[in-house]
Amino acid sequence: PESKAPTTKASPVDDADGGGGGRAKAAAAPRPPPPHDSGGLFGVSLTALAARRAMPPPFVANVAAVLLRDVTSAAALGAAVGAAAHPSRAQAIEQSAAAMHAAGAHAPLGVAPLPADPPAAAAVAFGVLTRFLRRLPEPLCSFGLYERLLCASAAELPPLLRQLPPAHLSLLHAVGETCARLLRQCGVSVAAPTAEQRPHVQALLAALAPT
Repeated sequence: PESKAPTTKASPVDDADGGGGGRAKAAAAPRPPPPHDSGGLFGVSLTALAARRAMPPPFVANVAAVLLRDVTSAAALGAAVGAAAHPSRAQAIEQSAAAMHAAGAHAPLGVAPLPADPPAAAAVAFGVLTRFLRRLPEPLCSFGLYERLLCASAAELPPLLRQLPPAHLSLLHAVGETCARLLRQCGVSVAAPTAEQRPHVQALLAALAPT
């Protein structure tokens, strides 16, 4: 008698890919996110981070805590912002950013230890934040709205901001709240800084403006 070739049953993966003849399979139960997120952090779109439940990224709150702990005057704020852009801090900032990127979207700021010196810690923390923002595939204020936001009046800002993607708006609120709390702690009025405070406020805004 003629022999028959053995048959194999398609796996759920085959069916999902269309290789199982279209037979329906029960959907697998959703799995919790792994404790170690290997999807990276720097250079990842905010929409992708939001899908990984990392919006705003947890390290942003860590940056706020370090700055609010170590920066208590307008002069200290200006020093931290200036030091973050200085070549002498580049290695420490890059090491921290690389360690966080390897640990994933939920990585805290302290994956790589911060300097023990408070001014240096504040500079590295601020540098990590600005490096994260500048490596976004799409700017925080988005390509479509960036120029309009730069030129908008106070009355025009709210409706424009509501047009941002939700993930972008969420991070913008977090960064804006950090800056507002920091300036209040330093006794600075953004609307009417003193002549002595103005350069430090301008330095902070200039460091964040490209994003």
